[in-house]
Amino acid sequence: LIVSVQHIDGIVPGRGMGHVLPEGVVAAGAEATFLNHAERPLSVSELCDAVKRAKELGLLTIVCANSLEEAKLVASLKPDVMVCEPTELIGTGQASDISYMIQTNEAVRKMDPEIFVLQA
Repeated sequence: LIVSVQHIDGIVPGRGMGHVLPEGVVAAGAEATFLNHAERPLSVSELCDAVKRAKELGLLTIVCANSLEEAKLVASLKPDVMVCEPTELIGTGQASDISYMIQTNEAVRKMDPEIFVLQA
């Protein structure tokens, strides 16, 4: 069992009112974080900072990508796990088509074959 949180912000202790401090979730027992979910998307800069902070603290990173282009970008950050799913499919009960799965898997593998890929 790996305890995960829904999000962290790429901040350090100090200023950060209204943000999720990575050290706080680690202190509470979290071992992993989801990042960039459709319900909490991040800018490229925010995502880079959050992945960096998670890695500094030993949190596993599970990062969502909603397109082939975003999958390539996310893979360049070398997360532990990627969830590849077009946003428009979330909650519909429909899965991505096989061509999307193949394309995103190939793009991620090309960037880093060690990244685990989940297809939704």
